[in-house]
Amino acid sequence: MQELGILPVVIEKCMNHRERNRVKRIYQRYPYTTEKREAWRLLGERLELLINPDPANATILKIDADHRLTVPKVAADATK
Repeated sequence: MQELGILPVVIEKCMNHRERNRVKRIYQRYPYTTEKREAWRLLGERLELLINPDPANATILKIDADHRLTVPKVAADATK
C-alpha cells in the first residue's frame, strides 16, 4: 500500500493494528474512514491489474532451443 502512496498511519488503520502508545490510543481517535476507503480502492485497482492484466500491454516471451527467453519480432503495422 505504501508503494501506492498511502500514508503509513492509514495503512496501520486499514490493517486494524492497535496503537502501542497509550496516550495516542486515548486521544488520537480520528477514524481515517475516507482515507481508508481510498487506500482499499487503490489496492483493489492494483490487484485487479495483477490478476487480469491488459493483453494489449503484455509481451509473450518464447524459449528458444538453448533455453533462453526471446521476444518475438512484431510486424511494423501490428503495433498500430
